[in-house]
Amino acid sequence: LDIGPGDEVIVPSFTFFATASCVWRLGAKIVFADIDPRTYCLDPAAVEQQITPATRAIIPVHLFGQSANMPAICELASSRSIAVIEDAAQAIGGAYQGRAVGNWGVMTALSFYPTKNLGGCGDGGMLVCDDPQLAERLRRLANHGMHPRYYHSEVGINSRLDTIQAAMLGIKLNQLGSYVQQRQTHANRYRELFQAADLQSVVELPYQDPAAYHVWNQFGIRVIDGQRDALREHLQRHGIGCEIYYPVPLHLQACFTACGYSAGSLPKTEQAAREILHLPIYPELTVAEQLRVVESIQRFYSQSASRRAA
Repeated sequence: LDIGPGDEVIVPSFTFFATASCVWRLGAKIVFADIDPRTYCLDPAAVEQQITPATRAIIPVHLFGQSANMPAICELASSRSIAVIEDAAQAIGGAYQGRAVGNWGVMTALSFYPTKNLGGCGDGGMLVCDDPQLAERLRRLANHGMHPRYYHSEVGINSRLDTIQAAMLGIKLNQLGSYVQQRQTHANRYRELFQAADLQSVVELPYQDPAAYHVWNQFGIRVIDGQRDALREHLQRHGIGCEIYYPVPLHLQACFTACGYSAGSLPKTEQAAREILHLPIYPELTVAEQLRVVESIQRFYSQSASRRAA
C-alpha cells in the first residue's frame, strides 16, 4: 500500500510482535490503541480516538480465534479512506456476523505456524485479497520483487511458502472444519467443568461475542486474584502445558521505547497481560486431560486457602 515515513498505522499492543514490527520496518509511525477487555481485540472507540489526518491503515487482530468488531472498525476506516489490514493469524475459519475473517479488509495475513488451527510443520503463512493488481504485487514482493524471472521491478523479500509445507497444508485444509469443531467442543466442556468446580471467584472464563464464530486458537482464562504466575508454575510443575499470551504488551517492549508509551498508557491491555493464562485446547485433547487441568487448578486454590488459614 506504499505506507512509509510520515504515515501512521493503528495497531493493538496486545498481540504478537509481528503486527507492529511490519509498521516499524517501513518507517511509519506505530500508533497503539487499547482493547475491548472482553474479547482482547481492538476497541473501535479506542481506535477512533487515535485517528489523525496521517492515519493510513488500521490492523485489527482477530485474537485467540475470535474476530474483532469488524463492522465498527470498517465503518471508521471507510468514512476516512483508511485501509483495513486484517491479522487473522489465529483465526482462520472464524467469522463475524456470518462474514468470514479475511473478507473485510483490503488484505489479510494468515499464519501456518505449527500451533495455529491450520498449522504446518514449520514456518509459513499467506496473504489473501480480492484485488487482482494488489495480489500480483504481493506475489512479486514475496519473490524478491521479481517478475518475470530475473527481472526485478522493485526490491522485495524471499517470502515464498515451501512446496512441502503447501503440500501438507493442502491435505490438512480439508480437516480444518473438524479441527474447529473439536476446539469448540473443548471450550464448551471447559465452561462446564469450571462451573462445576466453582472457581468463578478467582477465574474469569473467556467471553464469546454473540456475533463472532469463535475458532478457539487459544482458551485464555483471567486469573483475577493476582496469583496468575503462581498458578502457571503449579500447572507446569504437574506436567500441564500452559502459556501466557502476552506477558509484555508491545507498547512496553524495549525496542518500541521511541514510540513514547509508558506504563499506564493502555490500562485495559496492561491488565489483560497481568491476568491472562492459556490452557490446552488442541483438537486431540481428551476429556480426561481437560478434567486433569481443571482439577489441578481447583487443587491449587484449595492448597492456597489452606496456607492462608494456617
